[in-house]
Amino acid sequence: MPNIGDRETVNAVRVSADATGGYGTTKTSNDSQTYVPPDGYVIINHEVEENRAKGDRTLSVGYEESAEIKTKIEEQKSRLEGEAKGMLTEVYGEGNFQGELDQVKTIIESHTVRPVVLVVKAHAKGHPRGEADNHSYIEANIKAEIMYVGNNVQSIVDAVKHLKGS
Repeated sequence: MPNIGDRETVNAVRVSADATGGYGTTKTSNDSQTYVPPDGYVIINHEVEENRAKGDRTLSVGYEESAEIKTKIEEQKSRLEGEAKGMLTEVYGEGNFQGELDQVKTIIESHTVRPVVLVVKAHAKGHPRGEADNHSYIEANIKAEIMYVGNNVQSIVDAVKHLKGS
């Protein structure tokens, strides 16, 4: 089980577009993929690995806000002051964990300002035979750096215990 604040890099998506024009015609190819981080994780950053590319092609990588992820993060933040604080009081006594709880809260809040999914689009345009860029293609892998922010009360309690060394 990861601790709140733990980061890892994952293979998020692979996109590929390949187009060859015909006699007097232009052909296009498109690929679009969306990466949604696992429950309890947020996307911190991404890295593009272009495997092969030639000709008239484009690759775009961007972020879109996710209402579902935003709601889950807000629920997790509300658990900090509610259920988690009550559970920790039972274990450590009143106020003997507030510093660690504040650290967990800071981790969650500082990295969840953008509850997003990663959107990747590839496009290739094959021009008519005899013209430049008759065969165009692109293939890329996108890696995402994700961080665990927890997905339940127990993950908050475990993070505080980890910080306290117990």
